[in-house]
Amino acid sequence: MNTVEQQILVMSEAQIDAFPIGILRLDRRGNILSYNKAQAEFAHRTAATTVGLNFFRDVAPCTAVKAFQGRFNEAINSPGGSIIERFKFEFRFEWGVKEVTIGMVVRRVSREGFNTQESIYVVVYASPVQEKWRSG
Repeated sequence: MNTVEQQILVMSEAQIDAFPIGILRLDRRGNILSYNKAQAEFAHRTAATTVGLNFFRDVAPCTAVKAFQGRFNEAINSPGGSIIERFKFEFRFEWGVKEVTIGMVVRRVSREGFNTQESIYVVVYASPVQEKWRSG
């Protein structure tokens, strides 16, 4: 079975929104393009108030560090097609600290005569139950 990071590349926005694991779609600057229900619940936010904000500056400033944003920048600036990376990270919320596993996916599709399309997803495995999804 494919990992979540592989599965989201073929899911519709509705499927991503309904998925039981936190998934965000970002642009190259870190602005949030979509924010699924599981991530909204985990972060105590709503998609309506979060989409359009900058993830690193406005939503999760604790991620504006080399261990997270640095990896994001390296991934989006790496040449090639699909990049999948996983790492541990501690989110620091006003209500406490939560250790999670992050799955980062950058997928580029180039077709002759068309601009390269890029999809950037961040998957947040926020509990041991969700960890089982990591390897399919």
